[in-house]
Amino acid sequence: MSGNEGFELLETHLTSRQISDREDTEKLLNTLNYLPLAIKQASAYMAKKQISTTKYLKYCQSSDREMVALLSRDFEDGHRYREAKNPIATTWLISFQQIAWHDPLAADYLKFMCSLSEKAIPRSLLPQGAWTLEAEDTIGTLKAYAFITEREELDVYDIHRLVRLAMLNWLEKQGELAKWTEKVMRRIEEAFPRPGYDNKKEWLSYLPHARHALDRQTTVDNLKVDLFKLALSFIILGQYREAETMHRRELEGREKLQGPSHPRTLMTINYLGNVLQDQGEYEKAEAMYQRALEGQEKVLGPDHPDTLKSANNLGSALSERGEYEKAEAMFRRALEGEEKILGPDHPSTFSSVNDLGTALLDQGEFEKAEAMFRRALEGEEKSLGPDHPDTHVNADNLIKILEKQERHEEAAEIRLRFENHRHPRVRFQTH
Repeated sequence: MSGNEGFELLETHLTSRQISDREDTEKLLNTLNYLPLAIKQASAYMAKKQISTTKYLKYCQSSDREMVALLSRDFEDGHRYREAKNPIATTWLISFQQIAWHDPLAADYLKFMCSLSEKAIPRSLLPQGAWTLEAEDTIGTLKAYAFITEREELDVYDIHRLVRLAMLNWLEKQGELAKWTEKVMRRIEEAFPRPGYDNKKEWLSYLPHARHALDRQTTVDNLKVDLFKLALSFIILGQYREAETMHRRELEGREKLQGPSHPRTLMTINYLGNVLQDQGEYEKAEAMYQRALEGQEKVLGPDHPDTLKSANNLGSALSERGEYEKAEAMFRRALEGEEKILGPDHPSTFSSVNDLGTALLDQGEFEKAEAMFRRALEGEEKSLGPDHPDTHVNADNLIKILEKQERHEEAAEIRLRFENHRHPRVRFQTH
């Protein structure tokens, strides 16, 4: 800032008595390098303590020099603030010590928020109790010191990059960084819902913070956050590479913690195959499904629902690669097992019926395929209802095969019957 701008910002909440010594006020602004963040924090502190610029200047000059030096040494903010490390660290330390002494909850919130992404932190992600009057006062304190700013959208905050960096460095010097990182991970796991379309606004606001917290972890020795939920979020967004990263990270952790043959490890391999198939990497997907299937056959048995799901998924990958006869064999195996274990009217059974119909269609066996599609449609319409996305997938398949046989009137009747039940959202498909 210019001299006049810096002075105007400094005096915003101060009395004329507090800034009466113009020479010391100018010295203070020079000490702060006319940085808005440092000036704002200094002004907030002086307003809170009702002290003059002369006294605050002495605080800056006699502050914990060793700690300020340590904090300043670790600032990595490119070119813009290279000359301003000490003023930021000094004002941050003075202000933080004041807050920690008089408002411990505010200090805890700041420790918590520094492990999240800098932008758009929803209040609902803060530790439980964030909607109390005490929390309201606490958030007001953090805003007054310019540690956080509230967006136009209520109860959504940004934390200044340098404040966040100073806080992280301070926690590291105090040996508290790992503890607060774990608290953040636990809270994210607690708050993050299973993603769907109905709750997209909620989980979408948490996703960048979950991703950031994960990036801060250097090992996969623990699985504090359900990475499947994060992967599912990215799949719904169409970000399959990100989803793949989540599944691979989860797989690495599960192999290390639970072993390569644990049922959860094998299911994660299956999920990884799903997202590889979504990206068109059918050969790699097939290898994942085959690995999962072989492991599940040994650990869970040939008729376990997870084993049957992997068999069905393997059939899907084989079908994508044009190996329709092999795909049909896998689909029939899955269907027979599901009819036996889950029953003929289970949604998973109908899904396999539909997949078998697709394999038959690909081989030109229209009559057999039509019979499968009709069975799946009738069953899902009855059990899931005419509005369910899976019901519409089967309706579309039946329409397709009727049109291939030039039975356009029948196809039109089915299309008309389901037209009023069309779901407006994009369907998230699992294999």
